[in-house]
Amino acid sequence: MLRLLTLLVGIIFLIFAVLELIPEFRSYGHLFGLFSASLVHSLLYLTTGIFALLGFLRGAGGCKVFFLTAGILYTLTMLYKLYNPKSLFFDLLPLSLSDTFFFGIVGVLFLYIATLYRKA
Repeated sequence: MLRLLTLLVGIIFLIFAVLELIPEFRSYGHLFGLFSASLVHSLLYLTTGIFALLGFLRGAGGCKVFFLTAGILYTLTMLYKLYNPKSLFFDLLPLSLSDTFFFGIVGVLFLYIATLYRKA
């Protein structure tokens, strides 16, 4: 079940990476008019999708490592952006408020999934 979930997450993030590059899905620099869309976002989603697929290929242990690592990174990014919204470092990755909360929800969900499967 964990492997199937990791495969699904990887495919979803790869789809998001591709959709951000297609102009028909972007309006005024936002994916679906809600999330910031940029080349850096596409690379982030592409990287997340690739690592999810690599975790899927490595087995249940690799899946747990993926969810734990991605969960920590996404949650820390959300917390840092909430703490310091005008940071120069994160100007490379422009995050709107909806992106910030999306990162937080994804991060917490990934951490929950990683802790749910303790025997992996």
